[in-house]
Amino acid sequence: MTWYGLFKQGAQIGLLPDQVLDLDLWQFNAVVDGYQESILDQTVIAVQSGYWSCYWNMNPDAKTLQEVIRSYTHPNEIAEEKDVQPDINQFVARTQLFEGSEHSVNTIY
Repeated sequence: MTWYGLFKQGAQIGLLPDQVLDLDLWQFNAVVDGYQESILDQTVIAVQSGYWSCYWNMNPDAKTLQEVIRSYTHPNEIAEEKDVQPDINQFVARTQLFEGSEHSVNTIY
């Protein structure tokens, strides 16, 4: 890395030339890496914001904001039991469909 590149990277993250010179090279590299990670984190947050905006605007069955935040802040809480009847009905329908097909396990070849 050249001095130009060193000062350029320092300026990009808000360091003055004297601050760059006060750091050891390993310290400077750590600061630059940390800054790049923080930019990545901010980008991910922006993408998540866009996703959730579309999710709430386009999905009539969307979870409420409170439910989503609670899922992040209290991930170990036991979720309310959901109605499993639709799943049972769907399983029975698929079983009947499968048993009626020519590839059923009950078919003897």
